[in-house]
Amino acid sequence: MAKFKLRTIEIEGFRGYNALEKLDFSKPITVLYGRNGVGKSSTLTAIEWCLFGDVAYIMHLEGRSRDELVNQFAPAGVAKVKLHVDDGSTTYEISRSKKIGSTKTEFKIVGKDREYQDEEAEQKLFQIFGVTLDDFIRATYLHQESIRGLLVEEAASRDEAMDRLFGLERIRNIIES
Repeated sequence: MAKFKLRTIEIEGFRGYNALEKLDFSKPITVLYGRNGVGKSSTLTAIEWCLFGDVAYIMHLEGRSRDELVNQFAPAGVAKVKLHVDDGSTTYEISRSKKIGSTKTEFKIVGKDREYQDEEAEQKLFQIFGVTLDDFIRATYLHQESIRGLLVEEAASRDEAMDRLFGLERIRNIIES
């Protein structure tokens, strides 16, 4: 499987981002830093939502409308995220947008040969990267929390951390039920 690099991200109307912001990740190292509330987590969440159309920490909330991702002050009432990723030979433009009040998102991947929309784009995304939302969450979010749990928590918390790290929490829930 090819290694991909995130080159740029454009975020507009998504969570704390109101106006269009473009971030360049083409340097060898990119560090996002700042005080609480300036958009570090929103940037990572924007990548997650653009790729998978959902966000782990809100996807199981009852009564959610998915409008919680759209900035209420966005002039067009639309959340938009666009990523440019490449593997050294091919650059893909991956974009997702959602209008406030709509339950659907528009998802598009533009490759060197053609453009993919919605369901076909979802299939293409998996073909390109070979990861699911669960894989992304485990690789991106869970390591810090799980490692802390392994080091400082009691046995039950260590077991839960191991389950999250290896994707076994659903099996544990079934067994406990």
